[in-house]
Amino acid sequence: MKTQNKFWWFVVVALTATAMVLLTISVLFWQQLALEEKALILKIFKRYFAYLFTILFLFFTFLGFLLDWIFRFYIIPVNQLADETRLLYTVNPSHKIDVDGSYDVMRLAAIINENAIAQVEFRNNVQEQLRKARAGSEAERNVLAAMLEDLPQGILVCNMEGGIVFYNRKISALFREHQLAESQFPSGEVGLIGLGRSVYTFLDRGLVLPALDRIAEKLSLGHTAVSERFLLETQTKALLPAQILPVLDSQHHLSGFILYIEDQVEQLKKEREFSTLLLSWQHELTQAVSVIKSTAELLVDESEGVSDQIRMLIQLVDKQANLAAALLSRQDITNRWSPDQPLPLTPVDAMEWARFLAFRAEHVLQLKVGIETVGGVDQVGQVSVDMHHLTCALLYVLANVQQTVNVTRIDGVLYAKGSWIYLDLSWEGAAIDPALLARWKQGVSKIQGSETTIPLTEMLMVHGAKLWVLSEDQAPGKSGLRFLIPMLDSADIVMVDGLTTVLPDSRPEFYDFDLFKGNLQYTDFNDRLLTELTFTVFDTETTGLDPQGGDEIISIGAVRIVNGRLLQGEKFEQLVNPARSLPWASVKFHGIRPEMLVNQPTIDKVLPRFHAFVRDTVLVGHNVAFDMRMLQMKENQTHVCFTNPILDTMLLSDVVHPAHPKHSLQAVAERLGIRIMGRHTALGDAIATGEIFLRLIPLLAAQGIRTFQEASEASQKSLYARLKY
Repeated sequence: MKTQNKFWWFVVVALTATAMVLLTISVLFWQQLALEEKALILKIFKRYFAYLFTILFLFFTFLGFLLDWIFRFYIIPVNQLADETRLLYTVNPSHKIDVDGSYDVMRLAAIINENAIAQVEFRNNVQEQLRKARAGSEAERNVLAAMLEDLPQGILVCNMEGGIVFYNRKISALFREHQLAESQFPSGEVGLIGLGRSVYTFLDRGLVLPALDRIAEKLSLGHTAVSERFLLETQTKALLPAQILPVLDSQHHLSGFILYIEDQVEQLKKEREFSTLLLSWQHELTQAVSVIKSTAELLVDESEGVSDQIRMLIQLVDKQANLAAALLSRQDITNRWSPDQPLPLTPVDAMEWARFLAFRAEHVLQLKVGIETVGGVDQVGQVSVDMHHLTCALLYVLANVQQTVNVTRIDGVLYAKGSWIYLDLSWEGAAIDPALLARWKQGVSKIQGSETTIPLTEMLMVHGAKLWVLSEDQAPGKSGLRFLIPMLDSADIVMVDGLTTVLPDSRPEFYDFDLFKGNLQYTDFNDRLLTELTFTVFDTETTGLDPQGGDEIISIGAVRIVNGRLLQGEKFEQLVNPARSLPWASVKFHGIRPEMLVNQPTIDKVLPRFHAFVRDTVLVGHNVAFDMRMLQMKENQTHVCFTNPILDTMLLSDVVHPAHPKHSLQAVAERLGIRIMGRHTALGDAIATGEIFLRLIPLLAAQGIRTFQEASEASQKSLYARLKY
């Protein structure tokens, strides 16, 4: 209840109680009087009624003015003094208390101001000392930040739920250039990179989660340096190599992950061109060696009658020609000349990959795949693979086998032979027709969670692998398939595992990784602390103030608040073509001229992008009911509905400062010591509203309002909440 209402209710109750007491005493006194005395009093009352009424009227008028004076000079100033003192010692130390009240109240305000000035001076001195002490570390932090920001590789750091903790400029440009961010959403919406956003809005969970599972398994086995690699596919069908490294907490538990992405599209194009050139050289060399070999063989056959020295020379040429022909036909050399190899693959233990394939088959296909080795040997050898795409390709084959011959279990035998790793897959039942397998090789995996657009035949070619149907003599009494992949020589094995990041117990020196502590993408906002939620603060500029009368949005501006920080780098700013005339009265207000809107997109193009920007956040605005009404009026046209939870800084200001009569954006900003840059522009007002909201949070907490539900319920009690548009 407002202070004014409380005071006047108190006055009414007090006067009513006093009147009841006086009336009771009067009745008791009247009953004690004699008849002559009662008659005398009535006679006097009738004769002098006008005088008595005038006296009572003047008395109550004087009493009313006295109470109003007390209220204005004692009650209101004291409440304002309490609000402004809290404001002074929480969010705006430079604020000067200016109240109009009694001498005692003014004297108390002067003393508080003097004390505040002294505290500001003391605080400034302390901050100056801290600034000097931090100067060295600040310079180091800036250098490190610049290095991370300008690395040629894209870096993305996430917590275990996929919330983004850190990203650099390169990865933003990379995702924007290759349109990775649009692949997970319908037309008109995009997945955006930003602190606190989920990485899975633009990155397939089927790539990341299996990689994290493999990392967790390696860590559980005692490995100290682990990583996983996979390929990201862009909308233009280009492939980008990605590497995941784990982030561990101080107890060495998996706390998050670092994603490195390199843009090797152009480099790959050049390498393929060079590989094609090498391949042409190989063909020319092969032809040349064949001619030399044929000539040498002919000379050997006709070497009778020549000297021993010439015969030895002919035999030497023949021997070297055979050696050159053998080298040109070696598969480990010709595979490296192949232009079909898209990217460098990752060395991995063959048994580790086979067990992962079995795990994925049981998890995705509910198909039991047993993996054994010849002689029980665990270390068969290493192969160079793309774990994700090769596994998806083999799952595609197993799914086809499962559907064609209706099996629930497949036995696998893994072994090394020569320079190859063999994986024989066999089952009880009908055999696979080689022609059917040939058709499978032209297909791609459509299995949920293991989708890919790379045909099986291309995946086999990439890995230098082969797949055929087992013959009867190769698997007596059974049907099956044989998968072969080149085994890596020990000289070719290069360790690619990266360093594991371990978070210390104390706060990191250079960066605040508080976002590792929890997921910021909440579905239930009510019981969450305001300090934990992610907010989008927004504002609109319009052609007028009548949403139902045809006024249109001409500008939308928004910024995000994550982990208590206003991220001005993550903003949304867009002019909108209203498809109608622009009144001069509104131009004078916001400064947006008609010619500025001619080539801008219409609202049906802008709102889907804005809807994606505000996804999974609480909307915050000043007098936000008007802005939401403008958005609501466009639901039928754009088919975009904003169902986000909402908070209004105008209502919250009335909650924390009920004694103040003004709660406009300008008035609240001045009261909280906030300077508005770009007033009456959508983005400028949104930034100012965001700063106001951050300063209101501790003031709300001082009143016991800490959660979203408490803030929402307190807002609804404000008189401003009754405004309708």
